[in-house]
Amino acid sequence: MRARNADAAARRDEAARRDEAARRAEQDRRRAEAAASRARVATYVIIAGAAAAAAGGAVHAVSWRTRDRMIHAPDVDTYLADRRTFIVERNFAIGAYAVAGVTLATGLVLAYRAAHGRGDGAQLSAALVPGGAAIGVAWAR
Repeated sequence: MRARNADAAARRDEAARRDEAARRAEQDRRRAEAAASRARVATYVIIAGAAAAAAGGAVHAVSWRTRDRMIHAPDVDTYLADRRTFIVERNFAIGAYAVAGVTLATGLVLAYRAAHGRGDGAQLSAALVPGGAAIGVAWAR
């Protein structure tokens, strides 16, 4: 009787160990998937920042041409039309550079945190606000 009880207890202990090992393996798999997901998100954010910088650079180049046309305008009406266009292009380029800087910085921080295993606390959010958009990054300790 005692031998049967000991065998049953040993089987229960072995089943509990197997269940615990399976649970830990599943947790490890989920952590690895989450880390890979964080790294992908960081890459996407960096690519978006680079695209914003490229857009700013393209508009900057176009605004140089507009500025040259403006400076060498033959009459006042052409000058004023080119001036308005130049101001819009200049503001767009500056805005694109600002967005690119913030986005690239956010992506680099996320990539750093993902690479060093501290990505669980970072939360990225974006919202449309009156007059534009806002990006927020929050960390929890």
